[in-house]
Amino acid sequence: MVSPEEKMELMTGEQIPHSERIREQPGCIFDAAEGSALMHACSASGAWGKGIALDFRKNFPKQYREYRAHCMNLEKSRQMHDIPNLNPKGPRKISVPLPIGTALIIAPQYSSTVRSRRKKDYWLICLFTSTDYGLRVDSPDTIINNTAAALNDLKSQLWRLAGGTAPHQIYSCRMNSGLFNVPWERTRALLEEIPVPLKITVAYKPPIGGQQNNSAEASNSKQKSKISFGIMA
Repeated sequence: MVSPEEKMELMTGEQIPHSERIREQPGCIFDAAEGSALMHACSASGAWGKGIALDFRKNFPKQYREYRAHCMNLEKSRQMHDIPNLNPKGPRKISVPLPIGTALIIAPQYSSTVRSRRKKDYWLICLFTSTDYGLRVDSPDTIINNTAAALNDLKSQLWRLAGGTAPHQIYSCRMNSGLFNVPWERTRALLEEIPVPLKITVAYKPPIGGQQNNSAEASNSKQKSKISFGIMA
């Protein structure tokens, strides 16, 4: 049986130490190297209407249409599937509507923006972590549960791409921490616990007044990264 480390080596061509799988650095996710995958958390509503999702829609209109069609088709089908339940006080599995708890990998398409005429070839990774957004957003505990399932689905999909055309690394925002209102430390804990077979660079906007020390922030993140659940909504 192939170990996760061996599968990671198969995917990337190198052995990735655990300490190097996730790196946080100040910057913009859209400045990622060509051939990278840009990853963010999405709702299943079929709308990239606010926050960083709106930036994705402006930068990648073709990919947005693919994401929306994916959501609308599954909404019509009303398919359900079971995902693990992280709450030890509840059932082992819970049933949720597709695409919640899954990942959508969109193949690269050349794209340009008004601000920049340069073209980059990106993969997009959409993790479906909430049913809706705004006032109808899922609870933080539910979002974390959905994120864990979506990361496991992403890991399986990336392994199936091994040996063929695939992204060579992932750039992510601090997923779920914006309009979904989930502390970033909780999502980072999942990224550490469910290692996908690619290095992940997490880009974040430096705080006003100066750039934080990245190593100190990473250490602080690990201290706060324990996953805890209250009553699941």
